[in-house]
Amino acid sequence: MLIVCIAGVIAHAEPIDERMETHWRLASALQSEVIHGNLDVVRQTATRLSSLPTETFGVGLEEPLEHLKEEATALASATTLSDATAGLAKVGAACGVCHLQLSAGPPIRPIRLNRRRPGRAGS
Repeated sequence: MLIVCIAGVIAHAEPIDERMETHWRLASALQSEVIHGNLDVVRQTATRLSSLPTETFGVGLEEPLEHLKEEATALASATTLSDATAGLAKVGAACGVCHLQLSAGPPIRPIRLNRRRPGRAGS
């Protein structure tokens, strides 16, 4: 099954890349708006994410993408920032399930915190 999924992704690489970028942009916007407490914008953005088409992503992706749509739909009805935060985590988990299933996803660089080096002032 996984080979079929990967073949479907390779056959549709460009449309998937474009659509995945749209998913990523919306998910990133959701994260930013939750952090800023903009619940109305979170609901609007989640509605956009839940309404994206899924039919042409390739064989084997229907179920994880439907799960993403369900989680985004639930997030779109969040009434509190706490609900939105929990909903955002579920959307992220739904993204991860699909990426794990395909053994694919965007290259993500680790976030490096500013750490003081030994011997520097204040360390």
